[in-house]
Amino acid sequence: MKVEEIDEIKSTITKCIHTMMDCRKIIDECNDRLISAGYVIYHQNTKYKYSLINNDKFNFMCNEVKESLNVNFQSKNRKQEHVAIRFILMFLLKQTKQHSFPEIGRVFRIDHSTVMHGVQVVKNMISINDQFYIDYLEEIRPIFNKYF
Repeated sequence: MKVEEIDEIKSTITKCIHTMMDCRKIIDECNDRLISAGYVIYHQNTKYKYSLINNDKFNFMCNEVKESLNVNFQSKNRKQEHVAIRFILMFLLKQTKQHSFPEIGRVFRIDHSTVMHGVQVVKNMISINDQFYIDYLEEIRPIFNKYF
């Protein structure tokens, strides 16, 4: 390899590095804008994961549901009413806004497969007219609709 070829390769590599640094600055600026708008950004294995569910709205809605139903459903408690409320909120997010399962999972800090299961459970309970789920759904939907 000639010295000129080596210098050309070095120059190309240097240009690429500078371009990558410029892209990184743009990504950071976009992240800052999203955070200031109340959106949640998750950093996972050097990849940014965005949740297009506004975290502030979600938290306000959750607080209102907690006060209305007098149930702290955001705990890891596995009581039926806690699980039902979480599953119903997942179902509503999926149905009304067409968010992805991983995106909903990030907001609830759970795996996407748990969200898939929760949405399916609510669909099944509605299809068999399970009054327990239907009552909670009727109480939660108006609150949910105020925010989303």
